[in-house]
Amino acid sequence: MRDKSKAFFFQFQAQAIVEFALVLPILLLVVFGLLEVGRALFIYSFANNASRDAVRYATAFGVNEDDNLQFQDCAAIRNVARRTAFLQDLEDDDIVIEYDTGPDPDTGVIPAPFDICDDVDGVDEAVVLACGDRVVVRVTAQFNPIVPLLVPLDAQTFVSSSARTYFGVIELGSETPPICN
Repeated sequence: MRDKSKAFFFQFQAQAIVEFALVLPILLLVVFGLLEVGRALFIYSFANNASRDAVRYATAFGVNEDDNLQFQDCAAIRNVARRTAFLQDLEDDDIVIEYDTGPDPDTGVIPAPFDICDDVDGVDEAVVLACGDRVVVRVTAQFNPIVPLLVPLDAQTFVSSSARTYFGVIELGSETPPICN
């Protein structure tokens, strides 16, 4: 009687090992697929946030501590984008800073940019914005799957563009704030 119970126990173990061997590839595919899709969403999200934070920095604060206009400080705008996208190494070519006049009120067509922030390492004083002009920041990020053989995802390029209208520098304590026409 005792030998029969041992045989039944070992037969049950062997059956569990075979079932686990059959289910393991599917389980790994699901786990790695979730990880890869999560990474892709994370990279898309930080590209979006980096462009938004950089354009907010360029237009919201006016003059920085070096007495330069924020929208002219190309290096600082790029650094804000890099700080937001801290897990991805963004190159200077991945961050494009442009200036335009905004969409036409009648047609809604956005004109070509009238200037590009070219000075990678500092301040581009040639850039001049009028009240109502826009700063546009475009961030490009690359997603490359870690296990492309296991999860059928292709490399992706995520491009996020954010624009914000510049209303000028508002001095605290002045009686009449600037008004855009």
